[in-house]
Amino acid sequence: MTRTPTPCIYVASLADYNAGRHHGVWIDADQDADEIRARIKAMLDRSPTGDAEDYAIHDYENFGPVELSEFTSIDDVATLAKLVTEHPPELVAHFQGEGYAVDAIGDEIEDRSRGVWDSLADLALEDIGDDLPERFQDHRWTLAKAIANDWEQSGSYLTIRTSDGVAVLSND
Repeated sequence: MTRTPTPCIYVASLADYNAGRHHGVWIDADQDADEIRARIKAMLDRSPTGDAEDYAIHDYENFGPVELSEFTSIDDVATLAKLVTEHPPELVAHFQGEGYAVDAIGDEIEDRSRGVWDSLADLALEDIGDDLPERFQDHRWTLAKAIANDWEQSGSYLTIRTSDGVAVLSND
């Protein structure tokens, strides 16, 4: 799997923003939520306005299709950043789009993932293995494609296109 560059967020002081100033900082998001909060507090403490207490996420990078809002909780930011560094971001975004709570996405991926493959037929080929009778060995790929087609038609598996191939999720 291709490693996603470090997910990061740009956090800005709202007091400065409302005063017409641009004051904020880029923060690596793939760290403990308390560390992110400490970096935000340090940025707010350096505010030229002097009374900065509130902040918003004004930008983010390297989360793939995962979406953050201005007020996504820092706990959720840290969790999503960890998830997109461990799993295909497209897979994380799928569960986010399905309405799963952020803290449940990792468990859902772990429970349902069959890995990332070039195609669903490649997973079927792996499942077939070498246990076929000799007379069928030359037809392994044809059989794998038929099994993959059956899986798709029956809804046994969900596939999600990623930058690394096809993420396969069990629907059982």
